[in-house]
Amino acid sequence: MKTLIGAATALALLTASGLAYALERTGVIDTIDQASATITLQDGSQFLTSKDVLLGQLEPGSEVVITYEEKDGQMIATDVKPAG
Repeated sequence: MKTLIGAATALALLTASGLAYALERTGVIDTIDQASATITLQDGSQFLTSKDVLLGQLEPGSEVVITYEEKDGQMIATDVKPAG
C-alpha cells in the first residue's frame, strides 16, 4: 500500500511540474504587428501570439482580455477576446 501511495504522489508531482499556468491580462491594444505576430498593449506589455490567434480580427484601440503563458521570459498569447 505504501508503494502505491508513493507512486501516486510521485506521478502527481511530476505531472504538476510540467503544467503551464495560463494567466490573463486585460488592456487596450496599441499596435498589432502581423509580420512578427506581436500585440502591444497601451501599457507597453508585448505578447507574441500562437498560431491560433487571428490577428486580422483585432484592431488597435480595442479593449481585450489576453490569455497567455510565460515561456522563456516571453509572454505567449494563446487566446485574445474582446473585454466585457
